[in-house]
Amino acid sequence: MKNRELLNKNGFVVIKNLLSPKLIKKLTKQSKKLHKNNLSKFTPLHNNGDHWKLISNKTIVNVIKDLLNNKKISYLFNSHSVCQKKNTFVDTSWHRDNVCRDFGKGPDWYGNYNVLRVAIYLNQKGKNGLNIIKKSHIKKKFLCFFLKFLRTHFKKIYFNKFFRFIFDSLIGTKVYAKPGDCVFFFANLYHSAIVDVNGSQSPRRAIFLTFGTDNNHSKNYINYYLYHRKDLAISKGIKDDKKFNKFLKTNKIDINYSKKKYQIKYSSL
Repeated sequence: MKNRELLNKNGFVVIKNLLSPKLIKKLTKQSKKLHKNNLSKFTPLHNNGDHWKLISNKTIVNVIKDLLNNKKISYLFNSHSVCQKKNTFVDTSWHRDNVCRDFGKGPDWYGNYNVLRVAIYLNQKGKNGLNIIKKSHIKKKFLCFFLKFLRTHFKKIYFNKFFRFIFDSLIGTKVYAKPGDCVFFFANLYHSAIVDVNGSQSPRRAIFLTFGTDNNHSKNYINYYLYHRKDLAISKGIKDDKKFNKFLKTNKIDINYSKKKYQIKYSSL
């Protein structure tokens, strides 16, 4: 089965050895430099020139074009470098990354949803990746509702280690990725971080990119993360960053976002 078919069927696809060892080594070096003074920081990539070449990486971009079946793709800004120590808080809650997170409610669930996330893991030791609920981008509404209900009203049960181990093993699919592998998944796919994935005391290092096409799904996604999620500092440096916009244009990557905040029906604010 082709990668595009796998993505549309399950909501994700893993492409092995997509990035070279040389690039992974470079990204790891950049990560150590970027997170030197703040290990738990989520750092937007558009604010760091060292990562711009990754955003325009032809290997990644061409795969995205093929997966989305569109030669014109848009950069959606919610891309960041992550570095977390074992003893810092890692959110292991099941969640979606899209705007309208309740299945079937809001514009994310109309039409061909195509906001695509790319996960790149940098740790050489241990197991890295995501826990995923297959096909939750197109069905499994009640299972996801049940998880959200437990998280909201019965936190002691939801975060109980024994319950999560049994439940995650039965329902979730652990998707492991070695350095060089890339996990492509739709932003409306239910997923969670894998806990304690490192085989040593080294921090959890990863990079997440976000792309889409020029449609309302992408526009709403950008608006949500630029103007509604101030906690992530995505909007920093956006409005006046002509150099970055020129860089995207030169590399034939579209950018289209509202200059001001607007409300999105059923968004998870």
